[in-house]
Amino acid sequence: MINLYKYTLLCSSLFLFPTLANADATYHPGIGIGAQYSGLGANMTRATDNDLWVVGGGLVRYNSDSGSLFGLTASYHRSDILGDSGEHAIGIGVGPVGVQRSFEYWRQDGWTYYRETDQRAVYGGMLMYNYYPRRMSLGGSHIGVSFGYGERDGRSVRGLDINFGYRF
Repeated sequence: MINLYKYTLLCSSLFLFPTLANADATYHPGIGIGAQYSGLGANMTRATDNDLWVVGGGLVRYNSDSGSLFGLTASYHRSDILGDSGEHAIGIGVGPVGVQRSFEYWRQDGWTYYRETDQRAVYGGMLMYNYYPRRMSLGGSHIGVSFGYGERDGRSVRGLDINFGYRF
């Protein structure tokens, strides 16, 4: 599991370091729900006129039997693909796209019971679209969708998420 976190950290480093020399960049912390936040969480963005680099983390899933599952995400977005308004952005990223769960079953008094015993994040690649009413390079709210695909233990997982958040 620790290798996954190192992989996400490496990807985010590769995304951020090549463009640190750009003086026009602004940094925005944000909160929200969706792929850019690994579920319900927070992120840090680095924005220029046409580029947005995102590193985030959050609560992927909670279950009273198996507890909390947290994840990390990294993504890159471009706002000049769908026109020059700066409001529409297409992005790619890596992060949790689903959850693999394990259960324990037992029979008692003619009834079958079960409880969740384990949950693990399934990491994969994501394709995202976001709409920024105030332009992507500025703070403010955004809404969008993301599609992700990943594999774990020979099983494939696909996920479709709605993204909503606010950057300060």
